[in-house]
Amino acid sequence: MQNYKIYTTLILALIFGACSSTKNKTTINNGIKPCTKEYVPVCAEIKVECITAPCKPIKKTFSNMCVMRNSKNAKFLYKGSCR
Repeated sequence: MQNYKIYTTLILALIFGACSSTKNKTTINNGIKPCTKEYVPVCAEIKVECITAPCKPIKKTFSNMCVMRNSKNAKFLYKGSCR
């Protein structure tokens, strides 16, 4: 009977400990979300930092919207490869 109480207490502690986590499991430490490897290309503009003069942003094709959102300074333009 004593072992039953100990095992029950341990199981409940593990269940409640696992459920009370405050971290968001969908993001990694630096805020990047994991993406699938599906290929649904999107075109985005990336700001280029120049030292001497303002530079025009460059267009870059990303494999999907998730990968584009994880990139710094990327602004969505349209679906499909950049032309």
